Amino acid sequence: ILQALEESNDVDALRREKRKILEEEKRLKALIEIEKTKIAHRKEDRIAAVRAERNRLRVKRDDRRALNKVNIDEKNQQDLNDLRMKHNIKGPPDNTFSSRSK
Repeated sequence: ILQALEESNDVDALRREKRKILEEEKRLKALIEIEKTKIAHRKEDRIAAVRAERNRLRVKRDDRRALNKVNIDEKNQQDLNDLRMKHNIKGPPDNTFSSRSK
């Protein structure tokens, strides 16, 4: 009987140890899954950061282009006004080739 009780206690101890091992394996698997999702999120964050940087540079470039266009248009208008003043012309010409009468 004593031997049966000892074996029963040994079996119970082995079951408890097995249960602890299984719980530890579950915990480790969960940690691995968390790390995998963190890596995926880090990659997504890097992609989003690169996309945001590209967008920021595109907006900056477009703003600079628009400002340059305004400056060029103003310079052309000033040059045109200077030429009109130099040649004593009072404004845009009244005659156009598109309204030619036959």
